Amino acid sequence: MVKFDKEWGNYLKEFDKFDKAIGDLRDTYNKLVTTRKDKLDSILSEIESKKALMDKAENGKEEKII
Repeated sequence: MVKFDKEWGNYLKEFDKFDKAIGDLRDTYNKLVTTRKDKLDSILSEIESKKALMDKAENGKEEKII
């Protein structure tokens, strides 16, 4: 029984390491998603808005020429 308790304790230690690794992976994933959502998406939206304004200005110039 002592041997079983020792092996069970070792098993639980390894399982705790695995559980921690999953938690770390989840935290990293959430950080990446939040960064993308909060920072990168807003930058892309700003770029698209500026491009739309430039396209609109270009189209306005072409209409005046015609």
